[in-house]
Amino acid sequence: MSPPLPRVLTDPLGSVNSLFDAAAVYPSAGAEDGDWGVRAAFREALGQLSQRELVDLVPEINAVGVDLVRPGTLVRFRCMVQDMYNPEYYVGSYRDTGGRWITTKYSEDLGPSDAESQVPTDRKIWERRVLYCVPLPGESAWVRRLDGVGVGIPPRTPTKTNEDTANAKAKRRRDDEDVEMGEENEDAADLVAAALAGAGELPDDLGSKKQHHGDNDDSLSKKEGGAPTNVHPDTSTEDALNLPLGRLEQQDGLWQPTPCIVKMYDDEDEIAAVKLNDVLELVGVLGIAPELSLAAMADAGGAGNAGQSVASIPGTQINTGAQQDFDFMDEERAHNPPTSVVPRFHVLAARRASAHGFVCGQGETAETAETAANAWQITSASSVGAGGLSDDLKQKGASFIRGALIDHLAAPLGGDQLAAEYVLFTLLSRVHTRSDGMPIGKFGITLLGVPDGPAQCGVVASLLSCAVAQIAPAVAHLPLSIASLNARPWAPRKDYSTNRLRSGPLQLAPGTVVVLDETQLTQGTLSDVGVRNVRSLVDTATSQTLEMDFQFHQTRVATDLQFINVSSSSTSGLVEGMDASVVLRMTQEPCEPKMVDQNLLSEMRLFLARARNSEHRISKQAGADIEKAMVCARGSDPNGVTQEKFHRWLTMARLNALSVGETDLGVKHWNAALECERVAAERARVC
Repeated sequence: MSPPLPRVLTDPLGSVNSLFDAAAVYPSAGAEDGDWGVRAAFREALGQLSQRELVDLVPEINAVGVDLVRPGTLVRFRCMVQDMYNPEYYVGSYRDTGGRWITTKYSEDLGPSDAESQVPTDRKIWERRVLYCVPLPGESAWVRRLDGVGVGIPPRTPTKTNEDTANAKAKRRRDDEDVEMGEENEDAADLVAAALAGAGELPDDLGSKKQHHGDNDDSLSKKEGGAPTNVHPDTSTEDALNLPLGRLEQQDGLWQPTPCIVKMYDDEDEIAAVKLNDVLELVGVLGIAPELSLAAMADAGGAGNAGQSVASIPGTQINTGAQQDFDFMDEERAHNPPTSVVPRFHVLAARRASAHGFVCGQGETAETAETAANAWQITSASSVGAGGLSDDLKQKGASFIRGALIDHLAAPLGGDQLAAEYVLFTLLSRVHTRSDGMPIGKFGITLLGVPDGPAQCGVVASLLSCAVAQIAPAVAHLPLSIASLNARPWAPRKDYSTNRLRSGPLQLAPGTVVVLDETQLTQGTLSDVGVRNVRSLVDTATSQTLEMDFQFHQTRVATDLQFINVSSSSTSGLVEGMDASVVLRMTQEPCEPKMVDQNLLSEMRLFLARARNSEHRISKQAGADIEKAMVCARGSDPNGVTQEKFHRWLTMARLNALSVGETDLGVKHWNAALECERVAAERARVC
């Protein structure tokens, strides 16, 4: 019989209240903001769980569906930081009529109402950090399915009632339909739906709660991702959600991912290190409070984050007539959308993550005590899977898995094995260091000579992005049409009227594969916005930094994106700055990859994730041999062999070593990289 779960996992808010009560033994203690041992308690409990147990016991909100998360349940949220708001001031604690201090920390409780007999000293204003976080843009469907397999909803916490749950669900229905269901039937239906959602299915009677598109379409784009993102001008929906890639088409059996306004507490030093585009895995409590939007609309002064609590304190005056108050109301509406649209997530534990880190974690077993103790501290994500490939994969043969990956990628490329190998190099690449601002380790590729006839336009790019989405955790497929480039800026920009950072298609999580489709280009004129977007693409691919427009100044944020540019040109693509190019030589019609055994597909994903996160080593002897080969190459072609070419060859040699499951770079990998370059150069000369 398994031991009972710690209370912090089954009743998180009750545990917080108990820790607060223990700390507030003296009346004055309730006025002080603090940790009260909350972080240590939750990190200790979470550190004792393996990755599989964590997935089973603490569901991810977008894997099981936000609508099925009970109030007060401990949940996870894997997300990317899209924007960082100003700090929020709130009523952190207050004294009830019996003289007992009550805390509202980690909840959306607004504190006592004005109708209650209170004085300002009975309420204490505290501060918390606010982030706007979105689900990983372009995340593949199989990652979400993997995060929902076998998930179980923890028992209902005693801090909430069935009536609260039913009321919250009624408030949050997006279709505004009145649904009446008995209390017991609703609970049973929720449990069934949660189990089926975790398995990638939905019961027929609950299908109306999701927006299905193309249920009879079995194409890869519907199953795993990789669907093209057609950029449109800003609309009200996109303006509210601020999703970099917009609302993508719904994958079968999965809920529509939902962003959250994340509220973090106490970790001042660690939070200060979090920056835009970082990927985080958060554990906390989801906050759904319909009264928040009502209070914001009723607040004539638009006091906003602070006003919801500060303005209600007796003696506090807010000017309702000044023009700046009306301007602030626009900011308030933008920062506080209804919780039914953008829920609030109160963080109890947080750690850095990566697009590939979750995949690596699924292949691990029990953690060491030291790892468990530090598992939920915000640490570097580069350590995830840095130990190389698992013994199980080594025994099965990395060369076999590499061959399966090449065949998988060659199918949408018309059977071109060389082009598939270059694409594999791109998927394995990452910026492992920067020297004088130059990113080391990136490897973008341009596929040239792709057919672009009336019946072939976009076919290769679509098939390739779908094939990549089957094995990579995040893919962004961006057709470079005149309309999309001219629609709006692709780089994020600051909107000072609402004090928000407006997202763009290039605001992506590190580790995302970006498939650019130049075959969609037709005759037309690029506007100033379109020209700037092309420059942003070139700049991001070259420097691996994304320039964000803050009107009065420009800010660069480091990125780590893998670019694959598909072009019909036989010489060069529109988006310059890629590290290599290869002319496509198709021996068959482009097609979807053949279906493979699910176990092999899982190994391909794990191989790719762990190989990408592995470090490489160069022995003294191998370094000397490669240096001799460089000298010989420079002697045979002094003008053609440049420093940039040497750097590309060395990067390709490292990626070739990783692609065969080896971390020790040797001469054989160097020679294999040069052979790839020789064949690619021969193709270019023939064109």
